[in-house]
Amino acid sequence: MRGREPSPSLPIGVCGVWHYRVRKRFRLYRIGKLPTVHLYWFIDGRGTIVLDGKPFEIGPRQFAMIYPDEGLDLRGSMEEWEYAGIAVDGPFAVPVAAELGLSPGVYDAGACPLNLVRRLMRAVADPSYAAELQAGALAYDFLSRAATSRKVVEPDAFVKQAIEILQTDWADTELNVNALARRMATHPSALCRKFTAATGRSPLAYLTDLRVRNALALLHQTELSVAQIASRCGFNDPRYFARVIRRQCGHSPRELRKQG
Repeated sequence: MRGREPSPSLPIGVCGVWHYRVRKRFRLYRIGKLPTVHLYWFIDGRGTIVLDGKPFEIGPRQFAMIYPDEGLDLRGSMEEWEYAGIAVDGPFAVPVAAELGLSPGVYDAGACPLNLVRRLMRAVADPSYAAELQAGALAYDFLSRAATSRKVVEPDAFVKQAIEILQTDWADTELNVNALARRMATHPSALCRKFTAATGRSPLAYLTDLRVRNALALLHQTELSVAQIASRCGFNDPRYFARVIRRQCGHSPRELRKQG
């Protein structure tokens, strides 16, 4: 079910909600790059989800998180396949998902809250502003339930050390995966493999999320220029900073500042 464009005053809006049962022998549903935040929660049957060219076997009690501009294909199997999900947009769709720890990827989780999906469908079908507010609140609830139902593996000492460095030195413009690997006395590929296995996201994605969250706070809480904020948040190039913000949030830094 398709939603609507969010009102400018709302931080997030629901532009789609669905619950599908796919027939047997379903082969391929090529979706392509998505412009919004999507969460697909799988209920029954098994199939393959392809995120940016990487295939993941997925089944019941698992969900996939997809950020804007990431490619998505669904490949079924000989089984029936049932799944539900939502598409969320608005200036804070990506920051909200990131703050909840929902980075792009596939997660083991609990059962999909279908009652909440049905409530979302009713809210999206109602054209009133009150229903739009309710849909945004229900979408946040849906994302929160996904975040709290994830099965999180406690990282080992190596990964904890990497996280501590990233959380301490995220503003350092010289900090990147190679620099982090040197400080950890390991090879970048080994670092990425261990970090991603423990956290569900790469060290670069983790670092970028830290920088973007802090940059958004400075955009809304200070009058610093975009170039100054970029420098304070670890970006050497303001133009690259603006591209990252647009990719993550769907708007330029100046547009986000105007939205308040």
